[in-house]
Amino acid sequence: REARHKICGEFLSIEAQGALARVGIDPAALGGAPIDVVRLVHGNAVAESPLPFRAFGLTRRTLDEALLAAGRAHGVDVVRGACVRRLDPADDGF
Repeated sequence: REARHKICGEFLSIEAQGALARVGIDPAALGGAPIDVVRLVHGNAVAESPLPFRAFGLTRRTLDEALLAAGRAHGVDVVRGACVRRLDPADDGF
């Protein structure tokens, strides 16, 4: 029914950023926090390494709303509170 906070998908890799860019979504413009390093901690031991790309952290609520807005901008009829049970192919889509 509405975008809500959930813990999943908040790390946007370079591949995810590319997919989002194709539909006009810029994580930085949405307030995404830049992530440049990966850090592993176990007890007092810490290992840290730079990422080979800049990732972003973005809440699922913000990302989901941006995806819905992008869908609407591309002609999608967004229906909240409904469940898709099946997609049937047609000549012009589904």
